Amino acid sequence: MAGKIVKVPSLKEQVYFYLKNAIVTSELALETTYSEKWVADRLEVSRTPVREAVLQLQQENFIEVLPYKGFKVKRLSLDDVRDTFQIRLALEGFCVIHIAQNIHLPAVSKVLDALDTCLDKMSGHSGEDGVHSFVEQDARFHRHIIDYANNERLISMYNDIRYRFERITLRVLTNPGRMQGTVAEHRRIAERIGEGKAWEAYQAIQEHLHETQKIMELKSAEKR
Repeated sequence: MAGKIVKVPSLKEQVYFYLKNAIVTSELALETTYSEKWVADRLEVSRTPVREAVLQLQQENFIEVLPYKGFKVKRLSLDDVRDTFQIRLALEGFCVIHIAQNIHLPAVSKVLDALDTCLDKMSGHSGEDGVHSFVEQDARFHRHIIDYANNERLISMYNDIRYRFERITLRVLTNPGRMQGTVAEHRRIAERIGEGKAWEAYQAIQEHLHETQKIMELKSAEKR
């Protein structure tokens, strides 16, 4: 009889993902110092898994540790923003070309159907109250593109920056009309892929990422 072991997230992993999501959604505010005890009490865990999670988030450049005080959420720098978009274009640009060049395969039809579903749901969440649902569908849209490559190392690289660009997306979507603009840009990407136009699909995703980066850089400049 073959058994299957289901891996249960450790306490450290649970704390880590809670804190990471709280940073992305701005539940943890900038310029506020949080103590390990505050997190431990909030999650009803000991301070050991909190300390381990905080150390990992520090190594990933999400937080700044203040000795004997706690930690603060790090503000995204212009270098963080630019680096993130360069990596995304390298990964997603390759993927849209790969999909468009294989338009005759049944697997591509499934990807296009999935992208259309995301677009329909994004259109339904384009109001201010639906920003988190919109971000979820935005993430799924890009995930479908990445997953088509079926390349574990590529997917791992994408996962490494996923929370960073979700944090960026949430900030950018506060710009008036950006949700509608995002839907239109996504639709162009899907259409160029569906037409089998590999280079035009690449240009469409490049323009989409560039527009998002431009808005984020303007927002960062306003904070100076």
